[in-house]
Amino acid sequence: MTPAEMRAAFQADLARRIAMMERLLDQLEARPCGGAEIADALAAHLHDIKGTGRPFGVPEATDLARSFEHRLKQDGGPAALDPAALRELLGKLKALC
Repeated sequence: MTPAEMRAAFQADLARRIAMMERLLDQLEARPCGGAEIADALAAHLHDIKGTGRPFGVPEATDLARSFEHRLKQDGGPAALDPAALRELLGKLKALC
């Protein structure tokens, strides 16, 4: 697989992940109490993006996901997820697709 093909494959997967994260975030906002599983799933997607962006030629995605994941760990974990901040992050990630 060429670097361009790897980047394109990552971008397609990133678009899919963003759509899934948007749906999860909608669910979390609809039921903020009891949304720990949803928040954990969001955190898992961020972790996966962090680990795959740079090797697939999209280091910006790794950097954005790493920054947000670090904020989650410092601010009390996925249960302390800030939906507005995550929506902002998703917007930045969309720009990389």
